[in-house]
Amino acid sequence: MKKALVAVIGIILVIGIYGIYSKHKHYFIDDDKDGIVNARDKYPDDWRDSGYEPYGFCIPVELPFKPKSEIRDKLDLVKKCGVKYIREDFLWNVIEPVKGRFNFEKYDKLVKEASSKNIHILGLLCYSSDFAKSGPDKCFPPKYVEDYGDFVFQTVNRYKNKIKYWEIWNEPNILQFWKPSPNADKYVKLLKAGYNAAKKADPTCKILLGGLAGNGIENWGIGSSDFLQNIYSAGGKEYFDIVNIHPYEISYNTALDEYNLHLIKRVLDTETVMELNQDGDKIIWVTEIGSPNRKDTFLRQQEGSEETQAKTIKNQVESLLAYNKVEKVFIYSLGFRNDGFDLVDNNSKKKAYYEYKKLIKKYGRSRPNPIDISLLKKLKNINYKDLINKQKSHTGNYN
Repeated sequence: MKKALVAVIGIILVIGIYGIYSKHKHYFIDDDKDGIVNARDKYPDDWRDSGYEPYGFCIPVELPFKPKSEIRDKLDLVKKCGVKYIREDFLWNVIEPVKGRFNFEKYDKLVKEASSKNIHILGLLCYSSDFAKSGPDKCFPPKYVEDYGDFVFQTVNRYKNKIKYWEIWNEPNILQFWKPSPNADKYVKLLKAGYNAAKKADPTCKILLGGLAGNGIENWGIGSSDFLQNIYSAGGKEYFDIVNIHPYEISYNTALDEYNLHLIKRVLDTETVMELNQDGDKIIWVTEIGSPNRKDTFLRQQEGSEETQAKTIKNQVESLLAYNKVEKVFIYSLGFRNDGFDLVDNNSKKKAYYEYKKLIKKYGRSRPNPIDISLLKKLKNINYKDLINKQKSHTGNYN
């Protein structure tokens, strides 16, 4: 009798547990093996995207050319920090050095190692290959955008099961990356060719604008003003899914509360241009931002320290992600270039690395507290041009 009762109870328990599991199995199952259970995964059938993962690192362009062991070690630093996204250049001149001849060996290594660690890649499709460039170096756009389209198609097609997000060029609004001078009309032609080729290869991929230096509006004396508006005016609206900016601050000599407001104001200005062009439903990614720990970097800081770098990066990330229009923030950079912006220098983690890791652990997949609307109202009291001039007086002339 007792054995029969125990058996019945056992059957009831099994049925009950199975019933609970069947009803709530999405809390236990991870169909696409991306480390996020279905219940928390916006795209449970697509490994390439695990939903809201806001933290990223910019990775040195040289990494794909390193031995596998070094690539593995560097990506371990990414993973241990809690970062799930990296931004990496896919160089046209490396992939297609001769027209029609493609070699993906270097990037295959990186993509394989990253996917094995559940690290997602934002692929930056740049710059001109030697056979295609319209001037002396790679930052002259291609003579024929169809050549760029061929490169984009082949690259996106190869990695369509591993990479969802692609960026068309980098900072086309400044002289350093678009020569002989920034030109929105020409950029939109390239953007259109890249967008159409990418969507042909993978209709589910997402295309980012080439990260605009600053907020796409201002001109620090090294680029083109109102470039984002000029993209819209040239008919570019239909050829990108995500707006992408690099709102570096030119100085951290101002108080942190002023810095917060200034940084947010710049993103608000970007959103204003989007809304004026009936494009306000798109999200914004910040695919480069960071802070040096020393003077004499390209931002012409007059001072710097590891402590200030750590504090500034924490401030940047919390400020940007508290604004719900910004979906991702990529810190420039993980390191190994010895340019002052590194969070890891000669395999030694700086204070900013630990601060970033602590911040990610604190917030996880949730946002910092939303920005108080009263703070946003204060932005109207900031004279933006006066603040720029004030900071130039600290950091030198940018013309």
